[in-house]
Amino acid sequence: MLFLYCHQRIRLLEEKISNVTEELNAARQLKPTVSSDALEQLERRLQRAENDLVAGDVLRDNLRSDREKVTCISLAFSACNVKVVVSNAPFYLRKVD
Repeated sequence: MLFLYCHQRIRLLEEKISNVTEELNAARQLKPTVSSDALEQLERRLQRAENDLVAGDVLRDNLRSDREKVTCISLAFSACNVKVVVSNAPFYLRKVD
């Protein structure tokens, strides 16, 4: 579920970057009538959107890696007939008969 949320968030950020880039390019073409402050503001917006996208990519990659680790551990425990028991104390392993 979190992975899908991150994936959707990344798509939205990519669209946002595309829109801001288009605005920036349009503003550059109108440069004589647009103030340098407006151009700088668009460039800052683009930079923030790109930074958000990078952060989303890192989060997605970390979630994918964690999911792969959990899958491997679960398969290893299943193969050994071991059950992970979690309580208030640290977890412990118990042989399943």
